[in-house]
Amino acid sequence: ISSAGVCDPHDSPSCQKKNAFLSCALDQFQGCDAVRKPNVTVLDLKFSETKIPETITTYMCQGFELELETDHHIIASEPLVDNRNVLHHIIVFACKIVITTPHLCGMVSEKCMQMISAWTVGLSGQCFGPTAGYRIGPTSNTKLILQMHYYNPLRSNNYTDASGIRLHIQPALPEVQNMATFFVGQMQLMLRPGQSQVKDYAHCSGSCSSHLLKQPIYVMAAVNHMHYLGQSIQVELFRNGKKIADIAKDDRFNYDSPVTHNHMPPLEIRPGDDIKTTCIYNTLNTNHYVKFGNSTEDEMCFGFMFVYPQEAFNNYFSCESLGPADACTFSERQPVAGCNWEQFDFTLYNALNRKCPLSETCTPECRDSLMPLRDDPCLRGEASTFYRRFLLDRQGGETILGWLHSCNIDMHNYSKTEVVTNVHGSPTDASTKISTMFTVLIISMAVVSIYV
Repeated sequence: ISSAGVCDPHDSPSCQKKNAFLSCALDQFQGCDAVRKPNVTVLDLKFSETKIPETITTYMCQGFELELETDHHIIASEPLVDNRNVLHHIIVFACKIVITTPHLCGMVSEKCMQMISAWTVGLSGQCFGPTAGYRIGPTSNTKLILQMHYYNPLRSNNYTDASGIRLHIQPALPEVQNMATFFVGQMQLMLRPGQSQVKDYAHCSGSCSSHLLKQPIYVMAAVNHMHYLGQSIQVELFRNGKKIADIAKDDRFNYDSPVTHNHMPPLEIRPGDDIKTTCIYNTLNTNHYVKFGNSTEDEMCFGFMFVYPQEAFNNYFSCESLGPADACTFSERQPVAGCNWEQFDFTLYNALNRKCPLSETCTPECRDSLMPLRDDPCLRGEASTFYRRFLLDRQGGETILGWLHSCNIDMHNYSKTEVVTNVHGSPTDASTKISTMFTVLIISMAVVSIYV
């Protein structure tokens, strides 16, 4: 894995002296008392030998169909690393369907919404102990996806990999809690270059947590995730406007050395609680805007929590900010920054349908029909990025954007250009703004810097 101050290729003769400070030895998984019990067995998921593409960032997946006769709990996991030169992280997802051969894939699929195990550079493994685990088996999850994130900054064409992950499992018992991975954060970033500090916020509102949770959940551990521009990150829990605790706080974030924040006793999150995520970046060494994305050269802003019980969730395991909206904006039909997007979408469609041709060429009639709408909040200010993303994610949306552009009804992007940019609403200051557009797919993400 390449990083600032490291000579590449790190093991070449010309780099040996420069990299004398560097240790690439992997920490050995020490396990915990729970994995040494006689009823605990191991389940190895390993990639078939696969050639790594010559691209800097690659996500590859392989599916596995379990043949367990009874349900089990995953109580620990450890990596089985084959090629440490390019492997950045491994995630195991529970899925509805799987492809059992290695193939290119995205960070996550709508068919694979539960993250049940993971490893990333800097971690030796993870152990939850005997009281909680991720449930797999005939009555829960029988199809798993192993997702690999390969980071190949030299674009070498000589790498192959057959890494995997070892799951320590025990027969499911009634007294063992079913776990889930819950994440919060901002799914849209646009970071201004040349700044010593660029801030972005995300807010999981109390109304949204009430919508997502049927009962309290309990955080056993948490880990934060950003990329190489990440400087610090904090995930805070609020109740009735008062701060309860830091769920995870990294004053000095290090992409290659994630920190697991354990909570003992587990930290309670109730329906109606607010969760605020603050990410700070250093962009002094970049000369271009950096956006949210899958690549290591892009950025992220996430907090991951390992919680129980899984049964507390209403089928959705994240509360990410979608630009100026939280995860519940669509389901609750809420306006965004003064933009009544549902009503405006109907108005805009009618205007285009009546006066605009079936092409992206603006006619005088089309322009006259659109002009009264140009000052609507949905086309200006911070809500415009939200509505633009909404259009891109719907059928025919690109054509609508083409009409708007050809008629000079441009959507004005909103961003703060001071040291603090893209400031999003916090539970303690309702006047604080949120900005930028969103991506509706949940990540993985490289998020998996998750385990101890």
